[in-house]
Amino acid sequence: MIGIEDYNYAAILASAEDPVWVNDDAQLAQLCQHWSECPVIALDTEFIRTKTYYPIPGLIQLADQQGCFLIDPLAITEWDPLREVLVNPDVLKLLHAPSEDIELFRHSFQVLPSPLFDTQIAAAFAGWGHSCGLQKLLKLVLDVNLDKEETRSDWLKRPLSSQQERYAALDVAHLVELYRHIKPKLEANQRESWVREETTQLVANVASADSHIDDYYLRFTQLWNLPSHRQAALRDVCAWRERIVRERDRTRNSVMSNNSLVEVFKRWPRSMKDLSEIKEIRGSVVGEYGHEVMQMIYDARTSEKINPPELIPQPLDFKWHAVVKKLRHFGVEMAEKLGIPQELLIRKRDIEMLIRSADETGEFSLPEGLKGWREAVIGQPLLAELKRIEEANK
Repeated sequence: MIGIEDYNYAAILASAEDPVWVNDDAQLAQLCQHWSECPVIALDTEFIRTKTYYPIPGLIQLADQQGCFLIDPLAITEWDPLREVLVNPDVLKLLHAPSEDIELFRHSFQVLPSPLFDTQIAAAFAGWGHSCGLQKLLKLVLDVNLDKEETRSDWLKRPLSSQQERYAALDVAHLVELYRHIKPKLEANQRESWVREETTQLVANVASADSHIDDYYLRFTQLWNLPSHRQAALRDVCAWRERIVRERDRTRNSVMSNNSLVEVFKRWPRSMKDLSEIKEIRGSVVGEYGHEVMQMIYDARTSEKINPPELIPQPLDFKWHAVVKKLRHFGVEMAEKLGIPQELLIRKRDIEMLIRSADETGEFSLPEGLKGWREAVIGQPLLAELKRIEEANK
């Protein structure tokens, strides 16, 4: 059985100079048998996403205890062996900032990698900063300079240049060694479960993205003061756009950008002519989608009556501004004590949701964002601090 001590960092790096191409179904199946016996594998993907909603896979990179492999999505037709590895509970998958990689695996290969270890999240818990890019993290932890010159490559072209191959392979070549440096720090601080919880939530967010399209409009917090019927129409137009971009695999901006939506609902056009005069919307968009958008605007009051919208939360009353500031400062102090980024510990949105949670008796309750590992670490202390501030203000 392969052990983590069998991973040879020098051999993996040497392999990155001439990675193994995997472009045959039988070859992939044979390698997957081996990978299913590995305690960890490093993964990354390269894709194109300039004109489509979903990423188009151009390459899948994988590193095991021996070397680096480039799996060719343009040549492989039988993916079941790799799918089995990706969901094998005995094989830990190492990825860095993998939200788009997870989305690619979900959409293109109908699989969600599990169990997963996000080296970006783990590094933050280990004290190496919030949302640290791989290039910066490798310099901090391994004193490695990672070349990023091929970032904008066309990964659908064949053949790839040797520089592209090396660039792609190096994105996975260092991950196991990075993992071996991060893991002891997590163990020492008893934060491995925090990383598991955060990465599990990351995968769940990607997996459930398509089920929340009716809630997309709630992101437009600047439109909180729209009348209820206009918010109903905003909800309907946003949900319509989300379905369109998925069904037709187009970017949001090619249909209607968020900025365009804001202008439409601020001005509330009464006709196609009014809509066409909104300079933020291209004429081609008005011609292709204008009638559908205007119909939803015309139907706003009916939609409101049949399916009343959840109203976009209005900004907190001014009286709470000082309280929010104090609670944010409390969060900063807690983060400094823990040695983790404040952005990872608590967000302003969570503080505002905590304040909004007050019931008719004035009792507060923890929002979902302050539960899980955060409940004992910051949730309950923050709740106690809020009650203390409230008592002091009476």
